Amino acid sequence: MKNMKKFIIVLAIIILGIFVYYEYNNYISNEKSNEIVSDIKNIKNEIINSNYKFELKDKSVTVFIEEDEIPEFRFDLKVLKEKRDAKNKNIINFFNGDIIAFKIKINWIKVNKLAILIDDVGENLSTAYKFSNIKEKLNFATIPFLRDSKKATSYLRKNGYNVILHMPMESLGSEYLNKRTKDLIRTTMTKKEIINRFEKGLENIGGAKGFNNHMGSKFTSNKEKMEELLEYVKEKNMYYIDSRTTSKSVGYKTAKELNIKTYYCSIFLDNEKNVEYIEKRIKLAVEKTKKYGKLVAIGHYNKITEEALENMIPYIKENGIKLVFLNEVIE
Repeated sequence: MKNMKKFIIVLAIIILGIFVYYEYNNYISNEKSNEIVSDIKNIKNEIINSNYKFELKDKSVTVFIEEDEIPEFRFDLKVLKEKRDAKNKNIINFFNGDIIAFKIKINWIKVNKLAILIDDVGENLSTAYKFSNIKEKLNFATIPFLRDSKKATSYLRKNGYNVILHMPMESLGSEYLNKRTKDLIRTTMTKKEIINRFEKGLENIGGAKGFNNHMGSKFTSNKEKMEELLEYVKEKNMYYIDSRTTSKSVGYKTAKELNIKTYYCSIFLDNEKNVEYIEKRIKLAVEKTKKYGKLVAIGHYNKITEEALENMIPYIKENGIKLVFLNEVIE
């Protein structure tokens, strides 16, 4: 009987010890978790993309991320295990041992994207300096072989802008204009001649990830010739923006058929060279972007367009429109 009592007492002590040990570890883990949670207030600085928006409530961080982004998180706070929630894949749990230290909830946001493309870069450098006042994502298209094509392209790229090739192509309009445009691609050329001129133009501006047509109402209406050019473009892994200088253009459609990344211009901003007109066109571009979700708008390389665009940046942002590079709208 005495042995039984001793056994029960020893067993009780062991159980009590296990309980105290477990509770202590639980307390320590919770304390560490609370430390982590208090540090989460500065979590923005710990995440790679500092543009994320956050809401902090208890041990849950809601992160607002644009729908086409791939979120990536890196923490220096503690060594934590990361695991997707079994029931909701938009929740990431971070464990400190067996305890959830905190969780991240991803809230995907639909974003309206406007890619503004400024054509005809190359005639001077001063306009490039002027456009660099706009500290936003802008796209430029350089005509090769102009006086300052190389310098302007280099300057714009160094200032963080996207620059593509603005390839001269044959127009249905003035033959005089066709003749005075250096290294124009014509429908009468062989495939070899077309590719040769395109390569020279690309080389002149130091290469590019994409291109659009300068003029080109005749060339872009010719499916056979567009196929010859775009087959080469596909080999170069470039994208094509159809400037849509004619409603008969087959450029965008042909690029899609060839599985080339592509998109098209929906609106020209500066057919009239005055600030008030251009600002109205930018407002129209904003409304179209809201309607369709994404848009390419083309303006031109002059100081009037720059002034109007700079004036309208606050309006664009107030309307929830994100200015983007072309690679964010091509499909």
